[in-house]
Amino acid sequence: MNNLKWIFQDLKFAWQRAVRGYDDTIKYGYGFEYYIVRAMPGLKEFCKRALKEKSLNDKILLKKTIKLIDKYDKACNDGDIKGMEKTEREMVKYVFENVDKYWD
Repeated sequence: MNNLKWIFQDLKFAWQRAVRGYDDTIKYGYGFEYYIVRAMPGLKEFCKRALKEKSLNDKILLKKTIKLIDKYDKACNDGDIKGMEKTEREMVKYVFENVDKYWD
């Protein structure tokens, strides 16, 4: 019976993700980092474009953001779980501390 409960819960969350783009796991505090990490490639492209177009004055912010995302990607590609967790925390913390500075 317990397995049936998990199946229905998984289906519910899958439906929510399909309709809303996120599911209720965010409310419980787990799964949120998944959405943030999925946004990082887009943020990296934004930073590269902003550096090229000189649309933001804070080049240090842009370069460090790209560096942290690259560091995380390297840890993922190397299969380094501890390095991945560490760089994920570092990357997400840095982005959230500076989120208001990314506007162009």
